[in-house]
Amino acid sequence: MFDPQIDVSWTAGLLWLAGTAVAGFLVSWVLSDLRPTKRVFYIPVLALVTGTLMAGYLLWSEAGMGFWTNRWGYGLVGAVIAGGLLTALLSRRPVHGQPNAITVGTLGWDGLVYGAAEGSLLSVLPVVITWQMLSSNGWDGGWRSVAAGAAAIVASVVVIVIHHLGYPDFRGAKMGQAILGCGILSIAYLLTASVIAPIVAHGVLHVVIVRKGMELPPHEETHEADMSDIIRAAA
Repeated sequence: MFDPQIDVSWTAGLLWLAGTAVAGFLVSWVLSDLRPTKRVFYIPVLALVTGTLMAGYLLWSEAGMGFWTNRWGYGLVGAVIAGGLLTALLSRRPVHGQPNAITVGTLGWDGLVYGAAEGSLLSVLPVVITWQMLSSNGWDGGWRSVAAGAAAIVASVVVIVIHHLGYPDFRGAKMGQAILGCGILSIAYLLTASVIAPIVAHGVLHVVIVRKGMELPPHEETHEADMSDIIRAAA
């Protein structure tokens, strides 16, 4: 697993985790529930929030450029395996209407930008923060490393749940889908120690979702319904 260059205390690690969870919830809740917006506006805000958190932690932890290139070969293999597994799981779900064509916009916007932002927020930051915090406090070597890895996945799942609670349509059975899909990506990052695995595979996940006629959050129809309610109420 990649380790930043400084020790992370319990206090600092927990504060970084809490900040990641709170930011993840606020961006989804504010822009999909409190003030519903279209995805074209949501994605850059999510990318900005995630980028700020990532840059802040990497600068603070003195990680350096090696964080991005660490074990990149394993990352590519992990991306193929994780992306293939998620594609296989989604292939069992029925297509919603006619399959959508995959455009350059889908690949670049929903896949690369949206996938990289969410993959970093949910599967990279919680895992690396928890791992470094625990390893800095004696959880390294033997069973302690296994326990640290398990704790990192649990921390990631907590952030995944909190982030998706901001989306109204994930406050139910769909939450299990989010935990399964994003959890696989967190495990891929833990095992490969490369950000390539969760970021690329998350992009693949988004592209396959769009291809099958499903809609990525925040849902446009929810936005339109909410705006109609606001207009009617104002009238």
